[in-house]
Amino acid sequence: MQVTSTYSSMKTLRKAMNKSFLLPFFFLLLFAVFVGCESKAVEKSNGKEFNRPESEKLQKEVERIHDEIMPEMSTIERLRDSIETTLALKNDQLSEEVIQQLIRAKEGLVSADKAMWDWMCNYKPANYNVGSDLVAYLVEERISIKEVQNQMMNSMQYAQSTLDQIQSNDQ
Repeated sequence: MQVTSTYSSMKTLRKAMNKSFLLPFFFLLLFAVFVGCESKAVEKSNGKEFNRPESEKLQKEVERIHDEIMPEMSTIERLRDSIETTLALKNDQLSEEVIQQLIRAKEGLVSADKAMWDWMCNYKPANYNVGSDLVAYLVEERISIKEVQNQMMNSMQYAQSTLDQIQSNDQ
């Protein structure tokens, strides 16, 4: 009988030990799940997800404006070449006023070209975290690219009208 009771008490002791070892692991697992869920709740509640659509919309608008005016860089180059050719070939036939108009037109084209290159080099939305910083940055960049767009369009119009004026005077 004593063997059976010893066996029985060892079995009870082993069960108690297993439970006592499992209990800390259970609490550790429960703690890990609790901490993991809590950190996800903090990530979701920091407000970034509310600004994501606004920042994406702004970024697409800024890049759309850029994509619309980028092909005009070749127009700027063509007009600049035409002005240089006109100045080189017809310099002695042009009045001082027309020469100054051509020089101003060329300077405007060079300035617009530089403004576009500068904007492209400085446009770095990846440097900003999603949220109010990115939205503020993109609002400023939208203003900036629209200014570049206006500068490019105005300089091209002025250059083209100046060249057209010279051409009409030649006929």
